[in-house]
Amino acid sequence: MRTRFGNRLGGKLTVAIAIIGLWMAGSLSAKAATNSLTLSPLFQQQVTVSGSPFVYPGFQVYVERDSYGESRGVYEYRLPALPTGSTISAASLNYYVSQYAGGPGSASEVSFHGYAGDGLFAPNDALVPFHQVASSGPISSGFAHSSTLDANYLLSRHTNGTSYLGIMAYDEIPFYSTGLSLSSPVKATYTVVSPNVGTLSTTPLVDGELDLVNGGTYSVLAGNTSINVQEIGFASIDRRGALEFDLRGLPAGATITSASIRFNVNVLTSGGAGSPSMPRIFGYQGDGTITAADATGASVLLGTGAATDLGTNTIALDAAAIQALLSNSSTLGLLVRGDTAFHQFGFSTLASSQVAGVPASLSIAYSVPEPSLAFVILIPAFILRGSKRRTVDTV
Repeated sequence: MRTRFGNRLGGKLTVAIAIIGLWMAGSLSAKAATNSLTLSPLFQQQVTVSGSPFVYPGFQVYVERDSYGESRGVYEYRLPALPTGSTISAASLNYYVSQYAGGPGSASEVSFHGYAGDGLFAPNDALVPFHQVASSGPISSGFAHSSTLDANYLLSRHTNGTSYLGIMAYDEIPFYSTGLSLSSPVKATYTVVSPNVGTLSTTPLVDGELDLVNGGTYSVLAGNTSINVQEIGFASIDRRGALEFDLRGLPAGATITSASIRFNVNVLTSGGAGSPSMPRIFGYQGDGTITAADATGASVLLGTGAATDLGTNTIALDAAAIQALLSNSSTLGLLVRGDTAFHQFGFSTLASSQVAGVPASLSIAYSVPEPSLAFVILIPAFILRGSKRRTVDTV
């Protein structure tokens, strides 16, 4: 029996494989980096707004309007900075209804209104202007519920630094109250889509000065407009600066390719270009709070600066070391220490922004490796030699 293979078949298969390969390569290169975030509220309060607003304690946030008065719920969430060019593809509020009322032709219904929070509860938060960002719709059952959250509004609340989302819960149907569980609070869940290669810049979540006092312990000075670091051992002068950054906004699987921190220097002693102030930056895993223990808890040297004048000063940081510090924490702590030549290095803090100051800013460049084809397509020899006809005798 004689079988013939021709270049027509080989050519078609070769073209098909090439098309499939180009399609897969295009699909992979089009993928963006994603990051799924779930935020729990910093606080959740029921506020009675009839007359002067006051906090009503209880086992749930009771949202109601009736002839006796009105109560609303107040929640705030801390938002991380996001990479430049990010969007939000989906967002929702997820909550647990512990009590609801229903009847013929009507049922409980809660609308959720957004406002610019500050991370601190005040009863007047319940009186913010109405700006609906989500709605429960008619509630006909208890247990878990989910409402679509306005993704554009949520994105607008994100800044290059610590920002807050405020949510006020309002009773849409008078006399049909709703109880929102405290033990299963209202959570904000959303997916961030960011460039595969990008930059995230953010100001500190918290900062403060750590000063050596008698007995070899450190005290925390928070709220000042400047942190001034300096070490003079023989004079028992040891002032250090601690800053912590919320980096939850980095895409999942991101590799940090470079990092730097920019200071607005407002106090400096140096000997000029030949003897600059050379602050040392050490890293540690932060927890969102500046404590005395942060003064001695950082042992990883990330970088050393060289400042000879006031104003902007940028210090490059060790990207690989930062990556390692973020392996078990999304909060990066930086400890700023003076140099060994007794020079001062002072810089503006978060509090300085209230008086036209410029706080420190951390910049993280990253890349997210794209998926790669983990297989090899083997093209039969007869296709590679498809331009030649050949015959094979078979029995």
